[in-house]
Amino acid sequence: MSRTTIMGIIISVGILFFAVTMQTVSVMAFINPSGLAIVMGGTAAAALTSYSINDIIRVFKVFAIVMQKQSIQLGSYVSVMTKIAERVRIRGLLSLQNEVKGLPDPFLRDG
Repeated sequence: MSRTTIMGIIISVGILFFAVTMQTVSVMAFINPSGLAIVMGGTAAAALTSYSINDIIRVFKVFAIVMQKQSIQLGSYVSVMTKIAERVRIRGLLSLQNEVKGLPDPFLRDG
């Protein structure tokens, strides 16, 4: 997990705690278990209704990947995007349909 991810989580929890303590005497006055059950249960039910179970499982896998520290080689993205832009300028957007499928990076392939 990167430092910025950890900092973001700490700052967001800190701001939430600060806001709660500024408005109430007790933090427990802010917590509503039945409201939490309605929101979390409704969110889970809506997700299960809208998406397949494989998509929902994939969310947890992607979340685990996001939380890992990864180094991104921006130089390789720039060169590939430059080649793609030149091809689109010369041959048009439809010329990319077959070429994009062969890209190994899912960010470039799916984007």
